[in-house]
Amino acid sequence: MKLLDSLIEERSQISEAQEGLVNRAADEERDLTETEDQSLKDLATRASELDVRIQELRDVQTANLEAAKLRAEVAATDDSETRAVGNVVVTNEPLTYSEHNRSVSFFQDLYNMQYNNDIDASDRIRRHRQEMDVELRDGTTANYAGLVVPQYLTQLAAELARAGRPFADQCTSLPLPAEGMTINVSRVTTGSSAAAKPPKMTLYQKPISTTLYLP
Repeated sequence: MKLLDSLIEERSQISEAQEGLVNRAADEERDLTETEDQSLKDLATRASELDVRIQELRDVQTANLEAAKLRAEVAATDDSETRAVGNVVVTNEPLTYSEHNRSVSFFQDLYNMQYNNDIDASDRIRRHRQEMDVELRDGTTANYAGLVVPQYLTQLAAELARAGRPFADQCTSLPLPAEGMTINVSRVTTGSSAAAKPPKMTLYQKPISTTLYLP
């Protein structure tokens, strides 16, 4: 600290001045004059002020060094903990509402949140909504008026009975395209046509035999 160094330098000069006044009087084998005595008192007063100020600045400097040392130790601890935590892999985290967790009830929390202003129930419902944002689900928030029911409860509900579909089962099933919402299926509107093929004719030439009669 530049201020501390300058104050220490001033304090050293005061000590030298005090020592010079005393030594001069001793060399001359006399007592201090009134002026020297007043100067000595003034120097002593200033020296006391400097001692107090120097001690305050030293305390601040010591506190800063201790704080810097503590910060370094904390930073080293945080780095080691971060490296240790970085190796942890969460394999399975139970949902707030599940068939294996009987300590809380989805419908009871829903009722307490709506009519009893239960803070704990509201926290569980909010946590359940966050879980449903990342979990795969068959329903959407539109199906349940903004709230997704836990999936194990939907499995307990009776399904709606529907008649069979014999006509649809007789139709050809085609896979949906990877992208888009339109399927183009070709349909044959006219049959193929072909002209009548004439029969193949084979010509046979009968050889002519000639008989010669000699006289």
